[in-house]
Amino acid sequence: MAKTGTADDIQQAVKIARPGDTIIIPEGRFAFHGQVFLTDDLNVRGAGRDKTFIIRDDRLSDWKAMFSVNCKTGGSFGWSGITLQGAGRDLQESSASSDHIQDQGLELRGACKGFRIFGSRFTKFSLAGILFLGDDGSTHGSPTGVIFENDFIDNWSFNLGYGILVNGSALAWQEPLMLGTENAVFVEDNYFESNRCAIQSNNGARYVFRHNQILNNREDSAPIYAHGKGPYWPRGTRSFEIYENKLQNDQTRWAGIALGGGSGVIFKNELDGVSHGIVFELGAASNSTKQYIYQDQITKQSFYQDQINDTWVWDNMTNGRPINTVTLRTLGGVNATDFLQQGRDFFFQPKPNFQPFSYPHPARQFP
Repeated sequence: MAKTGTADDIQQAVKIARPGDTIIIPEGRFAFHGQVFLTDDLNVRGAGRDKTFIIRDDRLSDWKAMFSVNCKTGGSFGWSGITLQGAGRDLQESSASSDHIQDQGLELRGACKGFRIFGSRFTKFSLAGILFLGDDGSTHGSPTGVIFENDFIDNWSFNLGYGILVNGSALAWQEPLMLGTENAVFVEDNYFESNRCAIQSNNGARYVFRHNQILNNREDSAPIYAHGKGPYWPRGTRSFEIYENKLQNDQTRWAGIALGGGSGVIFKNELDGVSHGIVFELGAASNSTKQYIYQDQITKQSFYQDQINDTWVWDNMTNGRPINTVTLRTLGGVNATDFLQQGRDFFFQPKPNFQPFSYPHPARQFP
């Protein structure tokens, strides 16, 4: 058990822990300065998200998370019962701060397998509440596990700000697609409020976003997002499964779902308070995009012989009406209609033979 929720006391508890142990953080409000480093064969548990508050009070920014987990043992990391509060949001709003702190809460690095993150709150981070980096840490690979029954509140900044950011592994593009299996980051039954994006993804990410509630996403983005091939990561998103989520904006925002690449299914979502229900885009500059097919884009065709990126859309609603078309977004001078066509690259019908992975996720039943 950690004596308090300070970084030093938690790190000391990690130092003497054995594989499979649980680091217990007591009830209270704790100022947090620095970082805690641990491995994926441990669990971290607080007294409850309304009882254990760990509040950042420093200016550490990009890639310096409050808690950094190196997934190198193959263990099943666990996290529960804690509120993590960042400093980036308040610092960016303060007239006394001339910098732009881009902070994050919980970071999982490498091929994390079977993680469980639940019953917690992530708030006031300007970069991300939870961040995955599949091509980092000791062992690279796609993360798999479940994030459930958490609150993500007020995580945003200009061009950044995510409840959950899944930067997967480029190695995923050497593997089968695997829709409807456990091979993804599952995000289910969470509450998102006032985030720029509830979820965003890059670099071979695989995610399943289902049965979540979203309220009042920020004005310059879509709450459910996936990047395609772009300038900052070697590859685009590998797959997405987005279904049975509810979005309600009190002020009309740009879009509900925006996808730049990869393969997947989008069905039975209710998106209210948006100008565009679903947006497909091509995330590339004109000087790198010469002709169809662009690498990692949404398409039924194949850039490589074994990589089919078809996307299927059905039974979605926006502002009380069925969604029967998508908005095509042009980026970087590229005409999106040259690359994205209904009936060739995406389809408005159920995906043949697709079955969702079992819900709730089976890992939620474990103690």
